[in-house]
Amino acid sequence: MTTLPAAGLAARLHDLTTLLTAPGPFDRVRSEAAVVGLLRDHVPGVVSVSLTRCSGRSPVTAVSTDALADRADRMQYDTGEGPCLHAMTGDELVVLDLADGAADARWPRFRSRIAGEPAVGGVLSQPLRDGTPASLNVYLGVPVPDRDAVAAAAAAACLALAAVATRARADQLTEALASSRTIGTAIGVLMARHGWTQDAAFTALREASQHANRKLRDVAADVVGTGEVPT
Repeated sequence: MTTLPAAGLAARLHDLTTLLTAPGPFDRVRSEAAVVGLLRDHVPGVVSVSLTRCSGRSPVTAVSTDALADRADRMQYDTGEGPCLHAMTGDELVVLDLADGAADARWPRFRSRIAGEPAVGGVLSQPLRDGTPASLNVYLGVPVPDRDAVAAAAAAACLALAAVATRARADQLTEALASSRTIGTAIGVLMARHGWTQDAAFTALREASQHANRKLRDVAADVVGTGEVPT
């Protein structure tokens, strides 16, 4: 595992967030995977990292560095308890030292399951607010590394993940506005060409979309290009 000082990790995360402001293709999942990968690869004592996000009412692992994180996350989902679930529903950093069972007896079912992963000595889960409840889950090695150092690195990673979420929302808004303009233009074309009302033109677009099982904006783009509703 390659290790870098905290400044090195911060520089890598800064480079990543700078790329998010550049025009061009953007993939949210790949960007989030890059963030959790940096955290695992460049913070001493971190063995695995994942990002849990709510999908409906159920938690899911959005991205992870490896199968270990997937298994550890699944243990928490299956038992209904653990640091990541607690962090998602609360608003504070959660740290669990698995060697400190006498002083910290929280989540016994999860503890029993995670004991089967000897590489994991602890868990740090940082809540993340990116539009839905989420948590960044950092699985710590044996012995457990300096918690403050890992927490600082996790906080920096959360800032990068927030930047990813902001870019995703901006792209969604841009796409929605572009779709709205295309649909509006297509409606205008049909009204001018056929003398239809606005409602009639929109109904024709919607029915063509449903009949062809295509997105409304794609049908609208065809209308703008040809002047006719595709059949």
